[in-house]
Amino acid sequence: MRSFISGFFGVVFVVSLICTLFCFVEDMRVGGWYKTTLTITFIGLPDGAVYGDYVDEGGEKHSNELAFRNDIPFSKYRKDSEKYYGDKVKIAIDPQTGKIVNYDSLLRNNIIFVGFTFLSGIVVLAARKSS
Repeated sequence: MRSFISGFFGVVFVVSLICTLFCFVEDMRVGGWYKTTLTITFIGLPDGAVYGDYVDEGGEKHSNELAFRNDIPFSKYRKDSEKYYGDKVKIAIDPQTGKIVNYDSLLRNNIIFVGFTFLSGIVVLAARKSS
């Protein structure tokens, strides 16, 4: 049983480590992008398309722009999305293409995967020491 637990958490450790590396690479790629705040004006259902107002690095205001869709925090809202209107979301904008990503999601994913990697590593080490 201990070898199964150790093997299972070993696989979780490796997968979490790979996901963590991908998240950090994505975060480094987005690191040079312009960061600003988007005010949510509309959430399209059922795919969670987020529209909002933001000011780009040139000072130009964009109103009711499609920011992103299928982002995990917003795709779960199937109804009552009006209560999120006016909420602020940190975004990053690619200066060359104008692509927008939810910067809050990138940071949250990094924290989650680092936590999984850390915890599963501890469990694997504890299981190996006890056997």
